[in-house]
Amino acid sequence: MLTPLDLKLLRDISRMKGQVMAVALVMACGLAMMIMTRSLILTLEGTRDAYYQSHRMADVFGSLKRAPLSLRKRLVEIPGIAALEMRVVRDAVLDLPGVLEPCTGHLVSLPEDGSAPLLNQVFLRRGRMPRPDARREAVVSEAFAEANHLMLGDSVQAIINGRRDQLMITGIGLSPEFVFEARAGETLPDNKRFGVFWMNYRALAAAYNWRCCMPCQWPIPSCFLVWRPSW
Repeated sequence: MLTPLDLKLLRDISRMKGQVMAVALVMACGLAMMIMTRSLILTLEGTRDAYYQSHRMADVFGSLKRAPLSLRKRLVEIPGIAALEMRVVRDAVLDLPGVLEPCTGHLVSLPEDGSAPLLNQVFLRRGRMPRPDARREAVVSEAFAEANHLMLGDSVQAIINGRRDQLMITGIGLSPEFVFEARAGETLPDNKRFGVFWMNYRALAAAYNWRCCMPCQWPIPSCFLVWRPSW
């Protein structure tokens, strides 16, 4: 049994069929957009997490001026650390033809034995990794290589620790650590004037005179830690 108010409501709706359908369509479109946006966010987050995990993105970074490699034994004893890697990280001035403003090369060392990095692994898009005994070979970040039209086998003039040197590009790669390539303090990436170079650990440490008397005590200015026991 319909009450008089129910009958009045039905009569009012029948007179406003166009408005009712318009409101229903607007609500349906809004709900569809919300579901699509949420699905897109979940997909992007899942892709990001899978990329970080597959390439072992570090959870904690620590920078030091100098530290002996023997410090690693003490750091790995800290509860909660699943993996740890120490490396050399420095900036160099690059001299590129056709670029008037100074360019910066962010130099990151690779493991001394030539193996893949334990953390923040480099994904090679083209080419190969530098040989362990090669002093001037390097892998360059893809964004910087594309912005400056660098190819495999090209050479880049770099001023490392006040000395001019020549780096030969053997590979072009990506890393989860440098998804956003920019100098410290800059809010926007400048792929034309800032790039990442991965090169031999021993060559980079020797360029800055960071070798001690004992062969196993190579000082390094930075290290990063991982806190995921599931790895």
